[in-house]
Amino acid sequence: MGVTIIGILDLIGGILGIIGGVALVGVGSLLAADPMLIDDSSANLAGSNPLNFPVEFLGYLFLALGAILLPLGIVSLIAAFGTFKGKGWAWTVNLVMSYVAVASNIISLVLYPGDPGSIVAVVVSIGISILILYYLYRPHVKEYFEKALPSAQAQS
Repeated sequence: MGVTIIGILDLIGGILGIIGGVALVGVGSLLAADPMLIDDSSANLAGSNPLNFPVEFLGYLFLALGAILLPLGIVSLIAAFGTFKGKGWAWTVNLVMSYVAVASNIISLVLYPGDPGSIVAVVVSIGISILILYYLYRPHVKEYFEKALPSAQAQS
């Protein structure tokens, strides 16, 4: 049951990662190519651009983030397939993605704490990643992914 939930989370994360990556690359390309697409950009971006970066810079930043998010979405989809099939490499991929999620969420909390709602969302995300890590290290889960000796062999 837990492995299925992790696989579903991988699947959802992969789909959202691909959609988000494509959107960021698209918007970033438009902003980098023609920053005048946004009328009075300083007023429109005031809430989401506290450091008052030029729109061109935000375009390149969106491009870079999309270029990172898109492949991660693809990896997440592949990991979902491997998770459903009990492949050992999928266990490793899920482990790495969970550790990276915890680290990146902690970094985002420290660098840009934001409003209480976003803090709660980040803390919940950290909690889910830690639960996934805990679950992946459970003996029966490692056995499912062929990362541990079967229970009968381990006792002899």
